[in-house]
Amino acid sequence: MFGLLRIIIIHINYKLRIVDNYTKMSLLPVTSCGQFLSGPSGTVNSSNYPANYENDAYCTWQIQVPVNKKVRLDFTEFKTETGKDYLLIYDTSDYETATIVFDGTTYKPPPFTSSGNVVRVRFISDGATTFKGFSFNYKQVGK
Repeated sequence: MFGLLRIIIIHINYKLRIVDNYTKMSLLPVTSCGQFLSGPSGTVNSSNYPANYENDAYCTWQIQVPVNKKVRLDFTEFKTETGKDYLLIYDTSDYETATIVFDGTTYKPPPFTSSGNVVRVRFISDGATTFKGFSFNYKQVGK
């Protein structure tokens, strides 16, 4: 896991392609999905949702609410390839280490509330199997 995060940090203009469960890795150009979001609430979906997301996806959403507020994420669906396709959540200004990493199809992630007013969500998929992906609602909540 640490290798995955280290490579993402060092190669900000590239995405990581995971092959054979971390035994081989290669860098590919960044895709253009995700966006900066602000406002009291909204919805984020993986690309093509509710159809399957794309192979080799590398998407980043940054959600910001007013200072002195927090961001709450509530997942409505989550289905990714176990051990290969990941959703990483970075809390507030700590973008070097993911606070939580989710993958798989068994459980929907529990609600997440940030410690500050910004959350960064990153989705990374490999070049093999794809699933339905994810959908979550975000909203600002008080301190």
